Amino acid sequence: MMNQLTYPITEDIIYIDARDAEAFRQGHLTNSINFTRSNMNKYGYLIPDSKAHVLVIDEALEEEVSALKAQVFHGDMRGYILDTDIPKADLVESKTISAADFLALPGGDYILLDVRHPGEITRPAPEKALLSLPLETFNFQHPSFSSEKTIYTLCGSGNRGTLIASLLKLRGFDAVVIEGGIKAIQEKQA
Repeated sequence: MMNQLTYPITEDIIYIDARDAEAFRQGHLTNSINFTRSNMNKYGYLIPDSKAHVLVIDEALEEEVSALKAQVFHGDMRGYILDTDIPKADLVESKTISAADFLALPGGDYILLDVRHPGEITRPAPEKALLSLPLETFNFQHPSFSSEKTIYTLCGSGNRGTLIASLLKLRGFDAVVIEGGIKAIQEKQA
């Protein structure tokens, strides 16, 4: 069984936020990564093990906390906190952009990062500044990444885009989630 911790946590840790992507984008703690229940098994290897971890969950996930811990494959998991125990003043919102606003951006010094797997791409991403790098083979050392460029993240619907944006932010990049993913892009281009 994992221990419920009292917020605030005074040690320098990484929060593994298991709430859904929309809840994460609306407010999360600094030093948080959004690994939802559905993507933790598949992409848990991306969790940095340089610091201890604390799981952030909502009450609906409290009964599953031991199973969630088992999905975090490595690292020092100290326990969990409930999102309702975190004061709203301590939460930050993820940077997001609507599909329409993204499509209206002039060509410039940014990267459009498409993290979809090639086999799932039935709708192509916009070509401008496009870098296709599937989440399954993600490499943070990619030569295109620069702290000088904003990275707009794109996936099917916004969930993996939120995950990778949170990981990039933790590494010092300016990452922005395209709300609704390629589905929203395609609707605006139609």
